[in-house]
Amino acid sequence: MKIKEFSTVGRDDLGAPNTEITVKAYAKVNLSLDILRKRPDGYHDLRMVTQTVSLCDTLTLEPTDCPGVSVECNFDYIPSDERNLAVAAALLFQDETRLIKSGLKIKMDKKIPVCAGLGGGSADAAAVLRGLNTMLNAGLSTEKLCNLAARLGSDVPFCVVGGTLLMEGRGEILTPVPALPDCHIVICKPSARSSTLAVFGGVNAKKIKYRPDNDGLIKALEAGSLDDVGCRMFNVLEDTVARDVKEIKSIRRALIDGGAIGACMTGTGTAVTGLFDDRKAAEKTARRLTGMYENTFLTEPVGGILFN
Repeated sequence: MKIKEFSTVGRDDLGAPNTEITVKAYAKVNLSLDILRKRPDGYHDLRMVTQTVSLCDTLTLEPTDCPGVSVECNFDYIPSDERNLAVAAALLFQDETRLIKSGLKIKMDKKIPVCAGLGGGSADAAAVLRGLNTMLNAGLSTEKLCNLAARLGSDVPFCVVGGTLLMEGRGEILTPVPALPDCHIVICKPSARSSTLAVFGGVNAKKIKYRPDNDGLIKALEAGSLDDVGCRMFNVLEDTVARDVKEIKSIRRALIDGGAIGACMTGTGTAVTGLFDDRKAAEKTARRLTGMYENTFLTEPVGGILFN
């Protein structure tokens, strides 16, 4: 689907829904990432195949008598104001619908590492949009939810829809592609973080020599060939980030040596993901990497997660 613009309304005071709801905010990984060009607006045109995985945050949206949106999180460094995309999503939803009648508390149990390229903040925002749409019986269509999501961040529309998608433009142009075959996905993030702005600021799209075979990757998905998907995993940002974060290459090598049929950095990093067709090999590799990197996860692909 292509996300189109639609108008907003002014903000009313927040108000309380009638019941609470718990929603999952699933992480994403890139099977590929290509940068086509820099746009006049300062963003980049991208083309990438992205997959939802079972690693997730859990959010509970709870009515309160106190006006506004508050956040309760298991990590104290997570901001509680509009820098938190979950808060921004709740306020934007209220701007559009004026359905919240008092206050809202967002309880966040975070499992997705921050500054990892796994879309944790975007996933939280998408979960709030989906959750409020369901809790308040707002009836916003998929297109309207994705339009709201696009105003919050480039990855948020993907996180609203989920599954296996081709992302283009800034990330707001979404095209369904065949689902990733059943497999096991090991995610490993070193302690180093990367800045999305800094990473994209250091890339010259005209000088990129090697690019992912996105068309071949999509054909591999159509054929249901995990081997052909794995050998086409590639992220043009990986070398840029790996110049400063040396662990990226060593993690990628450990994944391949452990039996991954393909591996690459996801997003702007610093997490690296590997696809395995053998669960025992995936488990063994995850255990080995956990001994060196705390943020190591054994996950599975997840299909589309849009609340209907």
